[in-house]
Amino acid sequence: MNRLSKIIILFSSFFICSCLNFNTGSLSFDSNNGIDDKYYGTYEGSITVRENNNLSSQAFVSVTLGSGSALSIRMNGSLINFYNTAYKENIIKVSDNVYKVAITSSGYKYDFTLSFNSSYMNFSFYANNNTLGEGNLTKIR
Repeated sequence: MNRLSKIIILFSSFFICSCLNFNTGSLSFDSNNGIDDKYYGTYEGSITVRENNNLSSQAFVSVTLGSGSALSIRMNGSLINFYNTAYKENIIKVSDNVYKVAITSSGYKYDFTLSFNSSYMNFSFYANNNTLGEGNLTKIR
């Protein structure tokens, strides 16, 4: 009986310890911390915009990344006049240098992709009115 109780206690303790270990498994549930601080700054440049009627035009874009991972995007030109801010809770990290964010403004949903490199950022967006744009923005500060 003594040996049987030791075996039961041993297996029970293994079971309890395995249930308490929250770090097992292959999935990582890291909290969303927004954009890495190494990319903070202001990026500006022109992008090519293709609207739903396939007309191409140029637009000026300014993206500012501030402390706390607040992301401000301003687009002017063509038929676009957009200014909005996204916060770290809405920013999705795709890889080490690629981030995505969705913003709804004036009834349109904009899906932005930001791909960072050493001194510039590849900026692209798609709006649900079939407007899309892409271009490289230079880091100015």
